Parts: sequence; structure tokens; C-alpha cells
Amino acid sequence: MKPPETYLDWSNCLDRLMDNSLKESDFQYLDRGKLEWSKGSAERFAARFNEAYDHVLKQCADRLQKNLSLSANREHEIVNALTSTRRTLTFLFRISLLKPIPQDLSKHLQSIIETYAKRSQSSLEQSAKSDRSGRLASLLRNNSLLNFNREASEITGDIPTDKNGNTIKPQRRIILS
Repeated sequence: MKPPETYLDWSNCLDRLMDNSLKESDFQYLDRGKLEWSKGSAERFAARFNEAYDHVLKQCADRLQKNLSLSANREHEIVNALTSTRRTLTFLFRISLLKPIPQDLSKHLQSIIETYAKRSQSSLEQSAKSDRSGRLASLLRNNSLLNFNREASEITGDIPTDKNGNTIKPQRRIILS
């Protein structure tokens, strides 16, 4: 694969994203690509990215719903469904961080992902309130969909900071078996 430089090249990459054939290994080429951000093409690029993100997030939501329905409250399968969804969100978030993508579009794409993650997590937690044992709520909190950007920063090597620019230390996860 060569780095995308034209609208057609980027459109083909977004088609690959929509049909799940875009892989992590393609990021090195995408990051070296160029994006001609002129007045006429900017609107087309933004619309095309929105279309691709909406499509992938709908697929992600359908897959999460299907996996949770089939899990029959088996904890391992619930965690796998949440992890798979978070992996997809991390992948989309990493695409929004690519160097050729203008900052305005990048922020917009990130807000789409964050909104989806917050709504989904909230909906799952509301559903978990009917579980009297509290185990499902605990699983949802410990495997939150909202951690996708932390995973993306670990992959890209970015160091997370708070609003004041101070480095945020990663929290230790203690897993009891």
C-alpha cells in the first residue's frame, strides 16, 4: 500500500475501513499520506469521514448487541464483547490522530467516538441496574468502553495529560482471581 494523497486514495482507504479490511499495519502508510485541504475538498472529506465513522459505529453497535445477547450472562463472553467494542473505538480514535487529518476534523471525529462510547456505556450501566447481584455492573465498570482513548495513547506512545498539562500516571489494575 502506498500513502494516500488524493481524494480517491483516501476514499478507497475509508471504503476499506467500512468493509473491515483496513488493518493496524496500514497506519504507517496512512500517517505518511497527504490530504489536500482546500475549500471544496474539505466538505467532501469531512462528509466521507463522517459516513465511514457512522457506518463502522453502527456495525460496532450491532456486533456488541449481538454478542451481549448471545452471552447469556457468561462473564467471559460479556468481557470479550466489551473488549472487542473498545478495540474498535481505539482503532477509530487512532485514525483520527493521523498526521494528515486536519485538527478540526480530528476533534470532530474524536467527539463522535466519545459520544458513542458515553451513550453505550450509560445504556449498558442502566441495563445492569436490574441485576441484583451487582456483578454485571462491576464487569461494566471494570471493562468500561470509555477507556478507548487510554488504550490509543498507549499504542501511539502519547503520554496522557490533564487540563493543566500535568502528566497523568497510569492506574494499576489489580485483578483478583
